[in-house]
Amino acid sequence: MPAEQPLRHVGAARVAAGAVTGGLLALTAVRLGAVPQLAAYCVLWMGFVALSVVDLRVGLVPRKVLYPTLAVVAAGLVAASGADGRWGALAGTAIGGAAAFGVFATVWWLYPKGLGFGDVRLAGVCGMALGWLGFTELYVGFLAAFVLGLLFGLGNLVLRGTTRFPFAPALAAGTAVGVLWGSYLGNLWLHHG
Repeated sequence: MPAEQPLRHVGAARVAAGAVTGGLLALTAVRLGAVPQLAAYCVLWMGFVALSVVDLRVGLVPRKVLYPTLAVVAAGLVAASGADGRWGALAGTAIGGAAAFGVFATVWWLYPKGLGFGDVRLAGVCGMALGWLGFTELYVGFLAAFVLGLLFGLGNLVLRGTTRFPFAPALAAGTAVGVLWGSYLGNLWLHHG
C-alpha cells in the first residue's frame, strides 16, 4: 500500500502540469490570436512548466530543458519578426534578455547563496520573451515574478521554516502574467484605471 502513495502523487503532479500547460496554451492563443509568435510562446510555456516542476522537486533549473527551450523560442521569435517585419521587437528581445540576465547575474555575483545560477539563466529567457512584446510587458512580468516569489517565500517560511525556495516557478508565472496581461496592467497602472 505505501508504494501506491508516491505513484498517486506523481500522477496528480502530471495531471496538474498538463492542466497548467493546456491552460497557458489556450490563454495565449486567445490573447495573441493567430500570429507568427504564437508558436514560440507555446514552446516557452511547455518548457517553463517542465522547468518549474523540476525546480519544485529537486531545486534545480536543468540546462537540458532550459537551453532547448531558449533555442526554439529564440528561433521562433526571429522567424516571427521576419514574417511580420517587426525587427524592433527582435531588438527588444535582445535588450530584455541581456538586461534580465545582467541584473540577475549581478545579484548572483554579489550574493550567490541567495540565487542559483539556473535562475540567472532562466531570467535571461524570461527577459527575452517579455522584451519581444515590449518594455511594459517586461516590467510587469518581472514585477509579478518578484511579488509571486515574495508570497511563495513567505508561505515557505511559515509552512516549512526555511527561507530557501525554488524561484523558477515565480519567474515562469511572472512571465505568463507579463505576456498575457502586461500591456493591460501597465496601462491600468500608468493611467490609474
